Amino acid sequence: FTAERFERAQLAVQERYRDLGYIQARVTLDEFRIDSGAETVDLFLEVREGVRWDVRFSGNRLFSRDQLLSALGFYQTGFVDDAEIENAMDQLRALYETIGHVFVGIDVREPPTTDGTRALYFDILEQQSSEIRDVRIEGVTVFDEAVLLRAMQTRPYDILSTGGYLQRSRLENDIRAILRMYEGSGYLEAVVSRVVFVGDENGR
Repeated sequence: FTAERFERAQLAVQERYRDLGYIQARVTLDEFRIDSGAETVDLFLEVREGVRWDVRFSGNRLFSRDQLLSALGFYQTGFVDDAEIENAMDQLRALYETIGHVFVGIDVREPPTTDGTRALYFDILEQQSSEIRDVRIEGVTVFDEAVLLRAMQTRPYDILSTGGYLQRSRLENDIRAILRMYEGSGYLEAVVSRVVFVGDENGR
C-alpha cells in the first residue's frame, strides 16, 4: 500500500463510473487505517455518484462513440450546464474539421426520461470532406500577399503537407499571426474585416 496507489485507485473508480455514464461521480472522502499488527490496511471511500447521463450519437461513421466522447470537455470534467453542451457541439465540429468535414451538421437533443437519467443525443450529418483549393488575401498593400500566406498554417490541400483542410481554430490563429505582423509594423488598427468560404458541389 502506498498513498500514490490509493490515489490511482480513486481515479480508476471515477473512470469506471464515467464508463457507466456517471460523469459527475466524485470521491468526496478518502481515508485509510493501517493495522500494523495484522499487517493490513482498511480503505474507505465515499462517492457522490450524481445523475447518470445517457450520451448517444447518431449519423457518425468516421468516428467511433469513444472518439466522440473523448472530444467532449464536459464528459471528461463532469461539469455540465447549457453552455458546456453548446461547447460540446463546437468541440465535435472541431474534431470533424481535423479530417476536412468543415460543413458537418450537429444538433443536440435532450429527450425526457422517466428513470431520472439525463439523456443527451447528438445527431450528426457528416457531409463530405472539403479540401482547400485556394487561399486569397485581398486589400493588402503593406505586405505582399505571398508573405502573409507564408505566415499561415491554413493553405491549399497538398497530399504531402498539412494544413489543407479548413479548421476554424487554425484559421483564427492565422488571423492573429497576420494582425501581429501588422502591429509589428505600426499598423495597430488593422483588422481582418471578413472571411469568406466558397465551396463547390464536389466539396472542394
